[in-house]
Amino acid sequence: MRVLHLNSPAKVGWVLAQAQRRLGVEATVVLTHSRHWHHYYDVDLTSYDTSTLSGKYSVGRELLGLVRSCDLLHYHGAPISRGYRDLLIWAVGLGKPVFLHHHGSEVREQQYPWLASRLSRHRFVSTPDLLSWVPAAEWIPNPVLLEQLPRTAPPASERPLLVHVPTDREVKNTEAVLAAVAELRQRDIEFDFRLVENCTYQETIAALQQADIVVDWVNPRFGIYGVLSIEAMALGRPVVCTLNPGLYEESELPVIPASPTELAGVLQRLIAAPENRKRIGVAGRHFVLKHHNPDQVALRVLRAYREWA
Repeated sequence: MRVLHLNSPAKVGWVLAQAQRRLGVEATVVLTHSRHWHHYYDVDLTSYDTSTLSGKYSVGRELLGLVRSCDLLHYHGAPISRGYRDLLIWAVGLGKPVFLHHHGSEVREQQYPWLASRLSRHRFVSTPDLLSWVPAAEWIPNPVLLEQLPRTAPPASERPLLVHVPTDREVKNTEAVLAAVAELRQRDIEFDFRLVENCTYQETIAALQQADIVVDWVNPRFGIYGVLSIEAMALGRPVVCTLNPGLYEESELPVIPASPTELAGVLQRLIAAPENRKRIGVAGRHFVLKHHNPDQVALRVLRAYREWA
């Protein structure tokens, strides 16, 4: 089976492709936009200037050849044409089975595109909140690069380090995190804080390895944990997020829940409890190995391919 992964938000397409290769699938990852996310891909089409007709033509020509040579198109994230009109080429013109894999803002809180619903064989979502916005979808937990995420102990320090890594301050509600940090300092709590932004994947992982506590999504609008939370748990770090309990009520998820108003108190208790942090970190690592293992995720996806293609 030859699978083409079109784009790779948060490296999900790449991680999945590597696991599929270990299962004997010929998987290729092509990027048409947002290369700044990471440097994990096989084919890079982002250098073309798609604001020009010649750039659009060049991307279309190369992508057409890639899709023609695959058996199945696994399409990640935002559409490369408005309303997923390019599916008319891939699904209708070339007759390729298309599997759409949604990762967030391209579908959240908006009407689902008609063409995406009609022309895709099956739809995946990377977080359970998206099930409300994508019809007849299947939640596939995000896989992560476990071989690059060994569990390690944080550096020994009398002042625990809190780390927050927003790719988008509004989405992760960084304002609430900064407010909680300011409140803790007013209480004379001994700790350090690092805000990590505009970093490479390797720099981000290095920052997480230095952390004692990771604060990720603190936004009640979403109520989820994301890829960075998974990576931090894989490293053995306790993670704090604002969670919608209805999304994870049947899970042993060890993410520490905290609303924006509760955040300072939750962090203060964690700062004062190193043994509890260690216990939660161990539980987080086990959770990732069980639920976000790329080989297990790849098997689920392959079963869906066989059922729906």
